[in-house]
Amino acid sequence: MKSHLNSLLQIGDRPDDPHNVMLMHHFLVSMGVFMSFGGLIWGSMSLAFGLTLQSLIPYSYVLLTIINFLFFARFKNFQLARSFQVLISLLLPFFFQWSLGGFIVSGAVMLWAMLALAAAFTFQSAWLNVRWLAAFLALTVVSGIVEPYLSEAAIVVPHHITILFFVLNIFIISSLVFGLNIYFMSKKDELQEALFKAEKDKAEIAGKLAKYLSPQVYDSIFAGDRDVKIESYRKKLTVFFSDIKDFTRTTDRMESEALTGLLNEYLNEMSKIALEYGGTIDKYIGDAIMIFFGDPESRGAKKDALACASMALAMRAKMKYLRENWLEQGIANPLHVRMGINTGYCTVGNIGSDDRMDYTIIGGEVNLASRLESLAQEDSILISYETYALIKDQIQCEEKQESKVKGIAYPVRVFEVSRTFANLDIDPSTSAQHDKISEQQKGFRLELDLNKADRTKVKFRLQEVIKSLESPKEPEKQG
Repeated sequence: MKSHLNSLLQIGDRPDDPHNVMLMHHFLVSMGVFMSFGGLIWGSMSLAFGLTLQSLIPYSYVLLTIINFLFFARFKNFQLARSFQVLISLLLPFFFQWSLGGFIVSGAVMLWAMLALAAAFTFQSAWLNVRWLAAFLALTVVSGIVEPYLSEAAIVVPHHITILFFVLNIFIISSLVFGLNIYFMSKKDELQEALFKAEKDKAEIAGKLAKYLSPQVYDSIFAGDRDVKIESYRKKLTVFFSDIKDFTRTTDRMESEALTGLLNEYLNEMSKIALEYGGTIDKYIGDAIMIFFGDPESRGAKKDALACASMALAMRAKMKYLRENWLEQGIANPLHVRMGINTGYCTVGNIGSDDRMDYTIIGGEVNLASRLESLAQEDSILISYETYALIKDQIQCEEKQESKVKGIAYPVRVFEVSRTFANLDIDPSTSAQHDKISEQQKGFRLELDLNKADRTKVKFRLQEVIKSLESPKEPEKQG
């Protein structure tokens, strides 16, 4: 019995219909079936009282419902089936009431039309709902107007039968509305649970995909700010390249498992710094990292260049700390990096095919940044004059000898980044980065984050260290 009922409810479903659409289909069919049972009851009662003509109205509702559902099963046109079913469900109860002689004699059978409103409110937009409600109220007003004329020609029904009609209509309609509400609320709960699971699965998949994209690109795509289509544009960017000096020689001396762990730790730490400074990580090329500033978000060419140079300095400082850890782990040849930075107009955007594209940058300025990185010595940061002009007031640089680089027809002015001046302030949103102090020399290492440290305790401890440094060193005892 249950399987037959489910088959009946699913007559208008398509395999690719979402759950909420199927739920609307099932509600429509349920309403038609229940009202058809009511039509059979009222048609039979009319025949019992000898009202053959009046019985045709509820019987015609049953017949029209069957025809409508056959078309619904054949053509799967929910909008048409819904509109037709709501229309006959609204009109025929009023026609039946008028044929019996009005409100009293019929037991207000027009209450059945309220199921049509329930269906309309469930399926349609607010404006259509208002129109169906207006039609119901208009028919009710018409019924009130014609009631005196209908009552004159009304059939004679015993008082207790009239009361029975009222009780039946009120009881059946309220039971149907309550039953349908309970059933479809339970279905709604199932649907919400399914939607919650789908959203959870979607979030998990999105979280996995996010690891393959730079956060700025991922956020812009999922926020709807960026279309996933082939497009590019020209924009002034600051481009950064870095790689590990003599990495190939290092790989020959290490097992692949240890090398993979070392490389992943290096890339992980460098990526954290890049994201802290607002860089867009373009790609990893073996041990090399390509990062750019200025798209999809930019703070202006000057601040983008400052952020990039400051990031490079932070990376260099972090590498000092990592090298000490690697030495303690038994890695005899700690890694040293070299970096190159250039600023200029590049082509940026989604480049590739319709099936596979990459958000990246191309152009001569990108190539120059890569060439500067190749020229750099270990632990040095080389920048072009274009970048130097933007950061010279806040980052100390030293001009190097002009160099000929591959792909550039003219000698390139090259500068080496030394350190930041004390008053460096890239942007209020990243000013916290400049409350970090990192220094390392032979026999000495300092890592201080003023945002997290207890300044009173740090000050007290540093004062003790200064006192120790200022005290004369005791001469070694002679044996």
